[in-house]
Amino acid sequence: MKEAGDSNNYNNENHMENDITNNSKVEDIVCGSHKISYTNDKFIMSCVEGNISMKSDEIIYIETMGHRNTIHLSGQDYHIYEKLDTFEMILKHYGFLRVHKSYLVNVRHIRNINSYVLTLDNGIRISVPKARYKEVKQGYAAGPIRM
Repeated sequence: MKEAGDSNNYNNENHMENDITNNSKVEDIVCGSHKISYTNDKFIMSCVEGNISMKSDEIIYIETMGHRNTIHLSGQDYHIYEKLDTFEMILKHYGFLRVHKSYLVNVRHIRNINSYVLTLDNGIRISVPKARYKEVKQGYAAGPIRM
């Protein structure tokens, strides 16, 4: 299993759930041939690059083009074919906001929001549509929420 930020990669699906060290219940979402396992803030996904393990805090934002999502971490990107709605359903409980139809952003990595533009810690700027602006500003002001 490849840890986010780790250069070692193996694709043994039998170890996916064993990599989650917390004794919490593991939740699985299977969509087509892809599987996302998660518990607390640890996620294991079957990405194009192989099985990837990461914490929610490591994800800066997720960008979609069609059904191909790019998960942006600091210095690394991973790709998975899945609907952004599926990620939103899971990650909204970990401080993520849907700021645009194509972007799901980790509130912890938002530097500021001004004039319908959101700026992330890594300097990326994302336009926020007028229809979502009030909701995004309120979500940012409230900060990350853990369930």
